[in-house]
Amino acid sequence: MTVADERRLARLEELAAQAALDASAHPKTKRATPLAFIESLKIVDKESGRIVAFRLWKAQKQMLRTMVANDRLVLVKARQLGVSWLALAYMLYLATFEPGQLFVVARQSLEEAGEAIHRLCVMNLSAPAEWRQEMLTDNVNSLAFANGSRIRALSSTKRIGRGLSARYMIADELAFWDAPEEQLAALDPGAQRLHVISTGNGQDFFRRLYLEALTGKGRWSPAFYPWTAHPGRDAAWYERSVTLSPSPALAKREYATTPEDAFSSPAGAYWERWDTSRNVADLVVVPEWRTVRAVDYGYRMSACVWAQQSPTGQLFIVSELLPTNTTTQEFASKILARDRDRELGAGRSARSATRQAARPTSRPRSARSRSSARWACVR
Repeated sequence: MTVADERRLARLEELAAQAALDASAHPKTKRATPLAFIESLKIVDKESGRIVAFRLWKAQKQMLRTMVANDRLVLVKARQLGVSWLALAYMLYLATFEPGQLFVVARQSLEEAGEAIHRLCVMNLSAPAEWRQEMLTDNVNSLAFANGSRIRALSSTKRIGRGLSARYMIADELAFWDAPEEQLAALDPGAQRLHVISTGNGQDFFRRLYLEALTGKGRWSPAFYPWTAHPGRDAAWYERSVTLSPSPALAKREYATTPEDAFSSPAGAYWERWDTSRNVADLVVVPEWRTVRAVDYGYRMSACVWAQQSPTGQLFIVSELLPTNTTTQEFASKILARDRDRELGAGRSARSATRQAARPTSRPRSARSRSSARWACVR
């Protein structure tokens, strides 16, 4: 042991002895409930940058109950629900009222790990005097309190957490770690309580972990919180932030409505901006608008859709027909029947509809202009 180490140890022993004297001189503060403690703290407001009181929303109170109730938790969330702040506040609560324990928060990078320590410092300094812990060590990646509890912030290396034994560990945004399965296996044995918290990242290990938790087998418990958990979000917010975003498929995953959304793969989505609530409605056929059929005659499954073009050029699909195992003549008869029922056509003969089903356009492709090619499939 070096001289510097001996001095540090002597200083820690001195501080611990002083803390013991203080504790004997003053009655011990009654342990608070997690909710009372957390709502006594202050956090940094993301939008304004100001220090504000941590007042939990209804959904956040449910999240806290879930955290308290489960030693092994896999929590899938939409972005910006305050879950990281909440988990760190719960860690600070345990560090405050359970002295001499080690706590670990693991994040993707050293910079993000340091941000976790900063948040913990902000909350601890804002705690009421009777609960606030004196910080003996306060550096970029660790905190040490006078009651003997310590908090370490780690980055997601492959050997993360090996050899550590902690009262509570948080694996934050696990889905975005380089080797999440291997890294979680390194953390798990040393954690009395381990909470995995992340947004989704497609068809990956985090998804498998969540789905296995849903089966009820093993130690893990599942939880999911959608974008609607935030009380300040409504349908208009979703329209602006997701449907009309530059990458709707990716935004839909980031601000998930269902677990399936959270684990979707945005690449390859054909209609990125498709939204049933926005793109599906009861339409009225307008006789004055141009009406065309799109016909696909299949061996077992055939299809016909009717489209109307508004004066501004926008297309509206006003009807569809998807029969199976029908002859060409039967298919043509069904098309004409739909024409009559919805007043979609001019009552062409079955023979005309049959020719249309078999040969959508009478002009060879090489003879069609770009304008006519646009309508080749619907004539």
